Amino acid sequence: MKVYTFCDGGWASNCHIAADETTGEAVLIDASSEPERILKRIGEDGFKITAILLTHGHFDHILKLDEWREVTGAPLMMSAADADCLSDPAKSCFSFFAGEDVTFAPPERLLYDGDTVGFGSLSLRVLATSGHTPGSVCYIGGGYAFTGDTLFEGSIGRFDLPGGDYDALRASLRTLASLPAETKVKPGHGNSTTIGRETERNIYMKSPEA
Repeated sequence: MKVYTFCDGGWASNCHIAADETTGEAVLIDASSEPERILKRIGEDGFKITAILLTHGHFDHILKLDEWREVTGAPLMMSAADADCLSDPAKSCFSFFAGEDVTFAPPERLLYDGDTVGFGSLSLRVLATSGHTPGSVCYIGGGYAFTGDTLFEGSIGRFDLPGGDYDALRASLRTLASLPAETKVKPGHGNSTTIGRETERNIYMKSPEA
């Protein structure tokens, strides 16, 4: 699996690409950045987006969703528990942070804990990690965990926004802590890290039962 990370300057949201180097099929994880430069870059390596995945429904991860759907024609997939964020600007926090009532068409596929998303010969497993939002998920596969706003380097996502739940988030961290230590963490904001590094240094991961 080849992984790219791009960062949107406005809200510093990461946009990840996971690609199958054998078939050229790739998935976009979170639609926060303009597609033009990303598609140009991965196109140089022979990759094509075949699915759009969301880790959750907050506005800073769906800012460019319409553009991505238009230029790729790829189906959108996200947790069923966060799907209403696309139609409710209060739940997506568009109205609160951006002062806009932006809505989007519903996803083509609703995802649930344990589902898999295939691209080429590879796949990512959907891991439900509620807490930041009710439908936050991580995508696990190929030695990577795309954690959205559940887990960051040295920190965790907010739980004081609509639908946030601190107890649920701590339970989700316990689940992530059980992944192999060498698992590479690709978060929704900030630098990449590993599960092992976070269980050693991140106060929330060192004692997730607290």
